[in-house]
Amino acid sequence: MRTRPRTALAITATLTLLLAGCAELDPAGPNGSSGSPSAGAGPDATTDPGVDPTLPLDCTTLVTPATVGQLEEAGLSAREDPFYIGETELTDGIQCIWADFTAPSGNILLFAWAPVDDQLAQTLQDNLVALGMERDDAPEGVYLTDDPENAPVVDAEGFGFTYLFGDGWVIAADTRANLALIQRR
Repeated sequence: MRTRPRTALAITATLTLLLAGCAELDPAGPNGSSGSPSAGAGPDATTDPGVDPTLPLDCTTLVTPATVGQLEEAGLSAREDPFYIGETELTDGIQCIWADFTAPSGNILLFAWAPVDDQLAQTLQDNLVALGMERDDAPEGVYLTDDPENAPVVDAEGFGFTYLFGDGWVIAADTRANLALIQRR
């Protein structure tokens, strides 16, 4: 873990504003069956059974294969970036921005994952609450979400950019619903 100057907060805020035009993905696979949780339920807090832990962690293995197919079919490609929460870089993590980088567009999606220990998770959660994110303790973990009044993008349930802290990991997505598309390891 490394920290960098407060400019990371400005970058995070700018990225959040860029997400204003992104659309929520259909978690249903190409066959139309939905693997997403029911309304109000979060993703399962366990490691996804279909994830091969020997696969390299990259933007095509971070999200489900069906999601990769939908994104590529929509003409989007991925850019891998370091995963920062505030000023803290999670050096063993990954952040993926999916967009059409050849044209100006508001269609930008973000997915991120990193391992975190309990102490770091608590520090990051406290910092996010201090920045105004709303905390929601749930059986699957701790959600921290943009205030819906200030979120540039929200899902069908009204949730914007969200982190989910689980047992030894944190994930993030442009909406709470899109957390279900991330394959945890």
